[in-house]
Amino acid sequence: PQDLAELEQRLHNHQQFTWTYSAGLNEQAWAILTTQFEAFEVEGIWYRQGTTLSTPELVPIPPEISTPA
Repeated sequence: PQDLAELEQRLHNHQQFTWTYSAGLNEQAWAILTTQFEAFEVEGIWYRQGTTLSTPELVPIPPEISTPA
């Protein structure tokens, strides 16, 4: 998906940023999430982490997403 390509580019180019997106929490729940992504170095090793900044807002599952019967 286009959003995934943009997220990967931001992860590659920025040390810290905030991203709001929609995603499946499980097979029956879809939500709008806001996450702060950051990269940091510890003893020469680079790590990336994401911290959810707010409670997920549940929304209907988009029709283009297939769900199991």
